[in-house]
Amino acid sequence: MRNAVRSPELSALCRHKAEMLIAPLRAVAIEHGYALTVHGSLERDIDLVAVPWTVGAVDQGAVVRAFVAEVRRVNGWANVADNVVDVDPYDFSKRCPEPKPHGRLGWSIHLGGGPYVDLSVMPPLSSPVERLRAALEANVREQQERQREYDARKAAGQ
Repeated sequence: MRNAVRSPELSALCRHKAEMLIAPLRAVAIEHGYALTVHGSLERDIDLVAVPWTVGAVDQGAVVRAFVAEVRRVNGWANVADNVVDVDPYDFSKRCPEPKPHGRLGWSIHLGGGPYVDLSVMPPLSSPVERLRAALEANVREQQERQREYDARKAAGQ
């Protein structure tokens, strides 16, 4: 869509749709632990970026499903490209989401003609506390496995 012809009518429709959608989508983002920002000119499409903001941020797919439901509620219609079977896995006109740099995933939410929502969602990262807990749990599991092996060798008389 980068080379699409810009027209005053498309720009006006895009801005109108953005005004309708952005506040409700920000509320959905907050409910799911994300911040939502506009990225772009709002000339041809509505470029949005969702960034995990709280420790309890849900996974990317969950927040996107909530966004699509809210777009349907506000706009009256929304569609996300389904993954078509037996197509080039890199043909993102037929596959969604599209992988982007830094773990970001991109979805196109179509609004029924004209502008669409071009949504990028960053993945939630675990907090330092969660990473420490996972490391400690892995260490405990390793120690338990070593103890089981030791007990088995001792029982076998080794």
